[in-house]
Amino acid sequence: MRGLFLWLALGALTLLYAAVGSVTLVVGEAHVVRGEQTLNAVSGMTLLEKDSVNTQANGQVQMRFSDDTIISLGKNSSFSIDAYLNDAVAPQAKFGIAQGTFGVMTGKIGKIAPQNFNIQTKTATIGIRGTHFRGRTSEAGDVILCLSGMIQVVTLLGGASVDVPAGTLTYVIPGLPPSPPRPVGPADMEE
Repeated sequence: MRGLFLWLALGALTLLYAAVGSVTLVVGEAHVVRGEQTLNAVSGMTLLEKDSVNTQANGQVQMRFSDDTIISLGKNSSFSIDAYLNDAVAPQAKFGIAQGTFGVMTGKIGKIAPQNFNIQTKTATIGIRGTHFRGRTSEAGDVILCLSGMIQVVTLLGGASVDVPAGTLTYVIPGLPPSPPRPVGPADMEE
């Protein structure tokens, strides 16, 4: 009986903390925070739901999730895997970016259930529609660029929203609605 209980508990923990993706590239210094542990990020490292990934001043990280979503982080970035379920019935991907720069190429979840895929920054939630987008978040607000497809940016306070088509960007300043989309210029891509 005791052995059965231990086996069931181990199985429940495995399901609760199943791998959702992996680190595919690390340049410089980056860490994965898992519960109370801070681990050095290395290529091939497994990622779990509720992990956070933080890059340092010289760090960059690329991650691939089980639905083939690819997320890249620039220097001084803080990213979290808030909820992730790659399943045929109710797939879901919810990520957070507290600071820094990021790039996203959505995978299968973004194609089959775009309403269940979003990234939350300090000022807005980014909803996708089979897209590739980038952004930068800071104390002054967010800059969010759509490179392909279309995204919807909704402010956290007030719920104002704007659709951002491919080739345009929006600014989200705390307490204000997102700016109307404007074309992305070469300087925007360098940032």
